[in-house]
Amino acid sequence: MKVALVNMMVPYVRGGAEIIAEDLEEQLHVFGHDARLFRIPMPPGCDLKMLDTVLTARMLNFDEYDRVIAFKFPAYCVRHPAKVIWLFHQFRQAYELAETEYRMPETPEVHWTLDRIRAADNQYISQARHVFTIAGESHDRLKRYNGIESEILRTPLKNAGSFYCGKTGDYIFCASRMERIKRQNLAVQAMKYTKSGVKLVIAGQCPDRGLMEEMRAYVKENQLEKKVVIRDEWITEQEKIEYMANSLGAVYIPYKEDSSGIVTMEAQYSRKPVITCTDSGGTNEFVKNCATGFVTEPAPERLAEAMDQLYEDRRLAEKMGETGNREIVERKMTWEHTIGRLLK
Repeated sequence: MKVALVNMMVPYVRGGAEIIAEDLEEQLHVFGHDARLFRIPMPPGCDLKMLDTVLTARMLNFDEYDRVIAFKFPAYCVRHPAKVIWLFHQFRQAYELAETEYRMPETPEVHWTLDRIRAADNQYISQARHVFTIAGESHDRLKRYNGIESEILRTPLKNAGSFYCGKTGDYIFCASRMERIKRQNLAVQAMKYTKSGVKLVIAGQCPDRGLMEEMRAYVKENQLEKKVVIRDEWITEQEKIEYMANSLGAVYIPYKEDSSGIVTMEAQYSRKPVITCTDSGGTNEFVKNCATGFVTEPAPERLAEAMDQLYEDRRLAEKMGETGNREIVERKMTWEHTIGRLLK
């Protein structure tokens, strides 16, 4: 089958959604399909230029393709009689983020733009042949705000077999793009309140220079240089695998994450427990409190308690990691199943 994959892109920004789209393109080739990934550039901020991207998507012609698979706004606005949407997430500032600290500026232009985005979602998502969402969080959002039903189709981890369990180290690990909504700064703040010898290692590119400066300043002001390592870069895949394999556990605490998160899956395939928060969305579908990790309130003090508990009770950490690994293996998230559903 000839398949067009359509996603959006913010210049110089790369994260889990981009990785999964690329992985799908690669796996479609593995399974004998002719696939090509297209990306629609997105402007920064939220103004009238954003609506131009909807028009761009509508003008693209994919008549030569048997199937179009689209992922995020505005990519899923494309026209095609056999369009399938695998919804990673919508433009969330038009929905649940509108009343939070992550909202767009309060201006008439922004309000008008967000109204148009919601209208586009209502019209063009419902035109799809099938609508899949990657977790209960995105499924429920689509149903709540747009009245559109979807089927949950979780994202496999391409290199799941590469992750392994090494030694039980003394650090909590997180490899992810650093941004405010992913709240790595909350994990850094937690280190001030830890009472054990637990350490924190964070790796990933940080496009927000202000955020990076704040975290580094916090580390310095609280004399945490020996407890916190922040690598502002994309480390290699092998480095990431080894960091996770020899960690005490992982921390992934975004606000209202659309999926379980790649960090969560990498940790569970590595037999490591995961610390997340009660408001972290899709992570809570994989992390069970006191069974496969800890689900805490989004407060530095509570995160610190969870980190200390893992450090002080290594056997508990290892048991949680084994339980998480068993559960993720039992989910049987494979590319064969995923591609079969997307191309049905």
